[in-house]
Amino acid sequence: MSFQQPADTARRRVLLDCSATPLHLSPTGIPRVLRQYLVHAPVAARSLGIDLVPVEIAAPGKFRRFREANEPALRAARRPLTVGGIALKILLQVLRYLGPVLRQTLLLVGALLPLRVVTKTTARWARSVDKFIPKLRRRFPSLTAPEEPVPVLPGDILLVPGCWYNVDISDYAAARAQGVEIVFLLHDIMPVTLPLIHEYPWRFQFKKKLERALEIVDHYYCISWQTFNDLKQVAAQRGRAVTGAVAYNGFDPELATRAPAALAASDSALLAQRPWLMVGTVEPKKGHADAIAALESLWAQGYARPLVIIGGEGWHTDEILEPIRTSPWLGTRLFWLQGADDSTLAAFYQGAQGLIGASIAEGFGLPLLEAAACGTPVICRDLPVFREILGARGTYFSNRTELADAISALEAPDAWAAARAGMSGFAWRNWQQSITAVLADVIRPQRSVDCVIEAPDPERSVQAPATGMGGERVQREHV
Repeated sequence: MSFQQPADTARRRVLLDCSATPLHLSPTGIPRVLRQYLVHAPVAARSLGIDLVPVEIAAPGKFRRFREANEPALRAARRPLTVGGIALKILLQVLRYLGPVLRQTLLLVGALLPLRVVTKTTARWARSVDKFIPKLRRRFPSLTAPEEPVPVLPGDILLVPGCWYNVDISDYAAARAQGVEIVFLLHDIMPVTLPLIHEYPWRFQFKKKLERALEIVDHYYCISWQTFNDLKQVAAQRGRAVTGAVAYNGFDPELATRAPAALAASDSALLAQRPWLMVGTVEPKKGHADAIAALESLWAQGYARPLVIIGGEGWHTDEILEPIRTSPWLGTRLFWLQGADDSTLAAFYQGAQGLIGASIAEGFGLPLLEAAACGTPVICRDLPVFREILGARGTYFSNRTELADAISALEAPDAWAAARAGMSGFAWRNWQQSITAVLADVIRPQRSVDCVIEAPDPERSVQAPATGMGGERVQREHV
């Protein structure tokens, strides 16, 4: 089966690229955004008269219909596996994880021995590793369901909301050479703007792919002004101009309406103390060390309210984990909950003294939205992206001393009540509105440039005191 361009040539076809983006039962980060697009984009496409096809790259400039592994149609299409087939499938899974390790090892050898012949050879071998597993899958088609080719045609729009940096940019370039417009939803470019908190050689590869993308991407939707401004600055440094607009992520505040969970006794005891809360993967950019240091200075003076960190261990974390694991307050005032489910997270959002957002950089800031939706006060670092989200509703700090002062100030009952009251009525566009706005804009003959794209027919709007391009205020439409 293959998909053809509809007879009505006035209809634009949007190919939703799902390539190289890991989806699982509880996706976070960029996979979480792609999951929302897979859920809400078909509804938006029908309302806009768009033909939408989820795809993934099959070869340079060639695509196939994207299906998730648990789709009933995909399960039904698979053939029963023999013992040999099972063994081969296990081998493929092993190679799937060993392949990136081998690839990174080869690139590291090329970086440490910067002789031209060595660099070219290791790079060629690394590319061969990337192609080996797809070739093996094609050699044994019984391991996968029959592919559904999606021929690309001039005028198609390839919308890329996922992990574009995991894809060979030449694959997108081959599609563009056939008349396909390439549009990226860009989450951040921190491996370029903050390289020291990202591992080598991955940050180097990201930079090279971004530079190549600047040559072929027709339009960008960035999830914040921060990301858009970073992109424009990096492009200008390389003598290029980019066209794009800001498309904020959506938000469905289930955490604010979720019924209280039956918690473990230890979690209930923590909530009874109305703790401070930090949410997110423990990784270099999250600023945990500053938050812990600020609270340790207060605990040493007799302050009793604990800090609860909810989030798994990330990458590049040896130095980041040291302030947690070596803190004399660990287990008495400092607690780290890994693997908390949504019900537990909702209970802590609803019962916390406040959320601390100490990140030194972010592309967006979903925990701020989640806390605000629960009416929970937020103390966050004074980042432009955080002011975009919260405006005057947040309390901002620039260093550890200011953070400690802000924590102390919110111990006054009147101040805490005022901070909670400030969150009342906080609203944000939902995912359906956000994705509909992107699809409505991407098919326009003249796409939005240097502005925030608006969600169609908002039920109400809120003037947020965030500063946009050129110092103008940004109006956001919410439900």
